[in-house]
Amino acid sequence: AAIDEATEMMNNIGCLFSGIRHEIGNPLNSIKMALTVLQNNINKYSPEEIDVYFNRISGEIGKMETLLKSLKNFSMFETPRTSNIDLAMFFDNLMQLLGADIQSKKIEFRIDIAPDARQIMVDPRALQHVTMNLLANAVDAMTETQKPLLQVRSQSRGNVILLSITDNGCGMSNELARDVFKPFFTTKPHGTGLGLVISKKMLSQMHCGIDLVSEKGVGTTFHLTLPKSATKAQRTDAPPGKSRENQQPSAFAC
Repeated sequence: AAIDEATEMMNNIGCLFSGIRHEIGNPLNSIKMALTVLQNNINKYSPEEIDVYFNRISGEIGKMETLLKSLKNFSMFETPRTSNIDLAMFFDNLMQLLGADIQSKKIEFRIDIAPDARQIMVDPRALQHVTMNLLANAVDAMTETQKPLLQVRSQSRGNVILLSITDNGCGMSNELARDVFKPFFTTKPHGTGLGLVISKKMLSQMHCGIDLVSEKGVGTTFHLTLPKSATKAQRTDAPPGKSRENQQPSAFAC
């Protein structure tokens, strides 16, 4: 029994390191792509266009630095640095990174950010990591779908905003859906089962929530529950020396 336990522990450690390699590999691939574009077009691009790629490279390096600093807690962020985020602008920027890849796969991508459901208080680095992971999973789930459709929608729900990411891919059975947030659980041949675990931990650290609804053969929707930004009046009411934007929301669903 002791040998079996030791073997299982070593297998889990192997999966963990494989997951770390994955989380570092994605930014490295993004950096490599950006450098390749610059190498081929450096004499054609304006200084402003070149800055866009250098900023992207700097951002990807920042992701790897943050990951390495936080591995001891099995978390991307030791302490989330929350700020006011506009969801419409957030997804506009995200599409600059993912738009070409999504279009190349002939996926219809719809984004519907409601006017009263766009201002949130989160760590933008964590939110980008989570959404990119969910979008990548959705794209993978639609590889056999004839008319793939990916939808992002925000809705106001009291003190929180419900951000939904929906695909019309293969979907999951109830049994699989119950296990997706378990460490090392994966349905992918080369998956590690860490992507959603890390995403859930990030959201939990920001007092956010995540759940899903899925039907096999129909598709999957992930729901993120995100705290709204404080209004101007609420920030004015904050105690002297403290900003509401730096305080954790007092009421939200998780």
